[in-house]
Amino acid sequence: MDKRPNRIMIVDRDPVARKLLAQYIAGKGWDVVSAAGPEEALRSFAAGSFRIVLTGIDLERWLEGIQVVKAMLQRDPHVCVALMTCAVPHEEMVRHESFGPLLFKPLRACDIDALLRPLPTSPVAP
Repeated sequence: MDKRPNRIMIVDRDPVARKLLAQYIAGKGWDVVSAAGPEEALRSFAAGSFRIVLTGIDLERWLEGIQVVKAMLQRDPHVCVALMTCAVPHEEMVRHESFGPLLFKPLRACDIDALLRPLPTSPVAP
């Protein structure tokens, strides 16, 4: 059984989107770490243990989220990665790369709930 705490990283360049997602997911009992860009995301990822990373595809540059995800998966191949986009052309590329779920903005509560639901709850380490 996975011993990692229910911790999620949200990576999005939009501070309002990050805040709203963090509040919603924290309300579901998850520990949330937010990052505004790729460097901050990679630093936080290296310092913590995450069950899920929810990241935008376009961060500071077009498609930069894909490179961030690849780096994270090299470090922890078991982390669940979900990508967010509002651009339909990204869909084929993401499916080709065999990443996790692709969520289209604006996100719906049911999409986020489905992302969190399949993971069993584990106690958060003190």
